[in-house]
Amino acid sequence: MHAGLMSAGIFYYRARAFCNLIENTSHYGHKELQHLVSALALLYSEANRLILCDVDEVDDEQQPPSVKQTEREVIVNRITAALHQDYYRVVDPLNIYESPAPTMSQISDDLTDIWQELTIGLRLWERGNAKDRRLAQWHWVFSFSSYWGLHAVNAITYMHYTLARLH
Repeated sequence: MHAGLMSAGIFYYRARAFCNLIENTSHYGHKELQHLVSALALLYSEANRLILCDVDEVDDEQQPPSVKQTEREVIVNRITAALHQDYYRVVDPLNIYESPAPTMSQISDDLTDIWQELTIGLRLWERGNAKDRRLAQWHWVFSFSSYWGLHAVNAITYMHYTLARLH
């Protein structure tokens, strides 16, 4: 197996584990939050190892499957019911010319956005053919670097502080 696809295979299992936790957890006590932050940290680590592969032009049959709004709402509602929502985050910690202004964010938004991007790739991967698996890998790498990676960092930070307060 090509090294890139091998790391994508490992990532697939990390992504599936994270999505299973999000889809099947309705209560986030100390133990569940520890499992979730661990799964997300491992996922983030594996995402950093993925290689952006070339993909051929995508035809209509190979379009990435979308996540329905109703699916997304189920996840948002589950997280909203289980966790305190609002927290502050710093938008650009590297902007040294201005004081970084904290921005209000919601953990349900972070976790649901991560879940959604991973789910699109999982559905591609689970089609089973090499072309779709390469497209899944491309989607995971691109969406990680451009979108959900920052959501993951913010969610890990949120869970770190939440777990520290539960001790």
